[in-house]
Amino acid sequence: MSYQYQEQLRIGQRAEVQFIHWLDRRGYKVRPATVSEQFQGIDLWFEVPGRSWQSVELKEDDAGIRTGNAFIETVCTVATGRRGWAYTCEADWLIVSVRPQQYWIRPGLLAPELDRWVAAYGERTVINDTGNTKGVPVPLDEIASLAAKVTSWVE
Repeated sequence: MSYQYQEQLRIGQRAEVQFIHWLDRRGYKVRPATVSEQFQGIDLWFEVPGRSWQSVELKEDDAGIRTGNAFIETVCTVATGRRGWAYTCEADWLIVSVRPQQYWIRPGLLAPELDRWVAAYGERTVINDTGNTKGVPVPLDEIASLAAKVTSWVE
């Protein structure tokens, strides 16, 4: 299966809008990330009422609905070897969304699991129109075990 970048971008933007609405309904203030923050793996910020701002990188995985796995990106661009978001995310929260669930994970928890996951589940190359990527299809129960919380903002 080949993926189209623009279609994947649209899917991610749809999820981001739904997440923002979910936060708004709960009284959180939200602001978008700057361009430089986006290069650090931050999509947006939300303010925990009376406390601090938290940064989020959101990953929507539509294929996970069918497969029961979350695709954890290890190599962003195969041609350059650029590391994927599993290694580079600098957000406070990495939210892996496989509808209807969203798994809230502290990004630093992923890297220690990657070697084991690659050995257990294999690393896959995903073909897309802007450059192939690699990652590991990780069963959702493993993702859930790393998550600080699991929510559903899809209504």
